[in-house]
Amino acid sequence: MGKVKAAALEGQEFAQENYNISRNEFCALAFDAFKPMSLEARAAVEEYDIIQNDLKEYERYYNAD
Repeated sequence: MGKVKAAALEGQEFAQENYNISRNEFCALAFDAFKPMSLEARAAVEEYDIIQNDLKEYERYYNAD
């Protein structure tokens, strides 16, 4: 596995482990864990946003009458 893919996967895994906090808290945590604006940090924030969007869509679907 290449360095870029490994870095992206590390960021994605970080988001999957920390998806249940606010975005501001998550960004602070990600930037503390990784160098700010590094590939890992950007992948983590992007994955966090995807997870949050998926959760909102699920909630909308689940609560639909």
